[in-house]
Amino acid sequence: MFKRICILLTIFCLWFNFYHKDNIVQRVPTKTYRYTIPDLVANESIENFVRDSLGQTPPLKAPFIKIKFAPLHPRIGGLTTEVEEGVYFIQINSIYPLLSARRILFHELVHVLQFERGWLKEYPAGIVYWQGQLYTWALPWNQRPWEMQAEEYTAKLFKN
Repeated sequence: MFKRICILLTIFCLWFNFYHKDNIVQRVPTKTYRYTIPDLVANESIENFVRDSLGQTPPLKAPFIKIKFAPLHPRIGGLTTEVEEGVYFIQINSIYPLLSARRILFHELVHVLQFERGWLKEYPAGIVYWQGQLYTWALPWNQRPWEMQAEEYTAKLFKN
């Protein structure tokens, strides 16, 4: 009897796994949208944030930010990397519609602000320094304090 239950349970798990894989794949966007970087940055909220929060008055130097479309995982909308002090590379996934991509860009610009202010620092071996505390990339995205702050700023300041 135990053997039959194990076989039935195994069959059910296999069926459930295949059924769920199909549903997950259907929910991931597959279309690539055609817009340009100038289309992406043409937003009053983005322009205001860059001018007011990232712009510097002399003798301080404003950060250099390079934005590029990248083939990121479908569930990753954008990625910001500090190349060196004051130089940042933002990758945007173009599978999202323009209005969503603008919101993603704003979120990534908040990370540039976090780096510039010294709130966020990355170290080798997956170590992240956030406002005096050490974390690792193993922390789930929605529990990372720098992501929570980026989402908070985006919700408050971004308008499409």
